Amino acid sequence: METKQDQKEYGVQPLNEIMEQHKIESKILLATSEVQITFKNIKKAREGRRISKKIQLKILKALNTLLHEKIEKPFDLNQLFNYKSG
Repeated sequence: METKQDQKEYGVQPLNEIMEQHKIESKILLATSEVQITFKNIKKAREGRRISKKIQLKILKALNTLLHEKIEKPFDLNQLFNYKSG
């Protein structure tokens, strides 16, 4: 029996909606990132494929860097992903 921890697909994530709302393409997020992330990492994150917490944090940092002037308060992981990575 597959547990929640073993699950690999979580459906489209809130990250996807936030990026669409702010008209952010994956390549823009990549260009903004100060840390190493790949297009594949962002694609997996948006589609809800399980990614590590380290990658989640890199995406979070890149998004907050890109939107720092447009939003009042930085996003946190719970706003971008509906699952927790260990």
